[in-house]
Amino acid sequence: VPGSDWPTSKLFWTDVTGEEAQSKEDIMCPAGWEWTDIWTVDLNRAVDEEGYEYCLDQSVGGFVPVEKTYHLCRRRRWVRTRKRNPDLRQQAAHQRMVRAAEEGWEYSRLFTTKFHLKQRTMDMVRRRRWHRKMVADNPDADAIFIIDPTSDAHEWCEQQKKA
Repeated sequence: VPGSDWPTSKLFWTDVTGEEAQSKEDIMCPAGWEWTDIWTVDLNRAVDEEGYEYCLDQSVGGFVPVEKTYHLCRRRRWVRTRKRNPDLRQQAAHQRMVRAAEEGWEYSRLFTTKFHLKQRTMDMVRRRRWHRKMVADNPDADAIFIIDPTSDAHEWCEQQKKA
């Protein structure tokens, strides 16, 4: 009801689009990172003194920092800073590489844009990454690549095979 106390919302925690999200206490710090402080209300934007912004309907948007009697929705953003854990940096990089190698897919919005490993909701295309490794049949053999079969290298290889 406009002009009265704010009732508790059906969805207590939401993301920027208004979809249900997990509570801030349930958010875990990603691998290789550590929290540097506690959760605080983000006041570094156009909000009132308590960190709220208001609008008539959340699905339409148009949030403003000043509360009016006809506003039916309000929200505020919670932030928490983190920093890279130098001890776990190499371990996290290794885990990413292992996951990427196992899966092998890269995703992108279009074929002309940059591809990334993690699939996002706006991705329209994917491609398979193929990694090939050259393995020698004989590890003691010389590394010689024959470019022209009529060259001297071809004759040298034939002599080596006979020897």
